[in-house]
Amino acid sequence: PQIIKHPMDLSTIRKKINENKYTTTEDIYKDIQLIWDNCKHYNVEGSDVFKMAIHCEKFTKRYKTTNTPHFNHKFKVDNSKKLHFSCNI
Repeated sequence: PQIIKHPMDLSTIRKKINENKYTTTEDIYKDIQLIWDNCKHYNVEGSDVFKMAIHCEKFTKRYKTTNTPHFNHKFKVDNSKKLHFSCNI
């Protein structure tokens, strides 16, 4: 089996937000993109996982250009405005 050199997942991103590990929202988007890049790299092109990664990548890019995630000044998740992220094929 292949070992993912730079693993990332949404729960790790949430943890990093809550621990103030990000200094900009661009850093968050870079980690989100890493998820989609890993999905495409470690799965066969045309597989459901690969297709989902492409779909979610497009969604993320559209979201990034039209919305700003709801963070307080310390980049913690504002629980009154939860950030929901889902992709459907």
